[in-house]
Amino acid sequence: MDVDELRQAEPWRKGIECNKKARDKLLSGMISYYPIKESAITHVRLLMIGQIGAGKSSFINTVSSAFKGYVSTTARTGTATHSLTTKYRAYAIKDQNKHPLNFKLCDTMGMEEDHGLDVNEYLYIIDGHIKDQFQFNPAVKITPKSPGFVQNPSPAEKIQCVIFVIDGSTFSLMPDGVLKKIISIKEHAQARELPIAVLLTKVDKISPILEKELQLVYHCQDVADCFQEISDKLGISKNYIVAVKSYEKETETELSVDVTTLTAVQQLLRYTDDYLEDQVDMNAQMEKISNLSSMNLKPNIDSSE
Repeated sequence: MDVDELRQAEPWRKGIECNKKARDKLLSGMISYYPIKESAITHVRLLMIGQIGAGKSSFINTVSSAFKGYVSTTARTGTATHSLTTKYRAYAIKDQNKHPLNFKLCDTMGMEEDHGLDVNEYLYIIDGHIKDQFQFNPAVKITPKSPGFVQNPSPAEKIQCVIFVIDGSTFSLMPDGVLKKIISIKEHAQARELPIAVLLTKVDKISPILEKELQLVYHCQDVADCFQEISDKLGISKNYIVAVKSYEKETETELSVDVTTLTAVQQLLRYTDDYLEDQVDMNAQMEKISNLSSMNLKPNIDSSE
């Protein structure tokens, strides 16, 4: 399919509005973003988990670049046999005035089949036991006795959204051991009622046309097929998958990359807000039941719920 045919194709998801007005609206929305007040959390934490080279750090840099107006290198990127990320980092995204926004993108070591972090160590991060700047040591597993381990994390130290970062061009080749780790972490996150999303990276390598026409990403059947494959293998609904292309070789920002990236972040924050709202409602209901119990009254349960 050539570019003209792709433009004429019916989008299988609402298309990307690739213009300055759309970018400015997205930027403005995220600058004014604040978690639901009743949650008592001032910054939400979005945890990024993925294989080495999947594009976690590149995505963080791309988000930062969209706000700064130039290609940023906040997080370390590159290619290597083992993970270039050796610390747990909770990156605060800042606007052009260098004011931190109210969400943080948390980076971890690249996932490996037989090396790197195991499932329990990822869960320690999810549950808030690991502080920003924690130095990973592949030779020593994290335990509650590890230096700096947070014994009683506050809600603000915990993760509010788990994001699996997947290279769309190599997903079909993902080792079974990595796939099993991802599914196990997903199941544990579901048990915690956390939102789980997939960030599909390198979509320009799925379809070369998207290298220059990224705004057509949701017109592309090859990307739709990749969404389906990921959904089938991971058991994650397709409406919890977002697609991006990060800055890798560029030295100047591009409108289509910025808009696609910011649209993805907007959706990730929506998943997070839904989770926080549900937690607030659930806590209010539990408090109500507790108060009624202390007064020896039976709670009035709505039979319609």
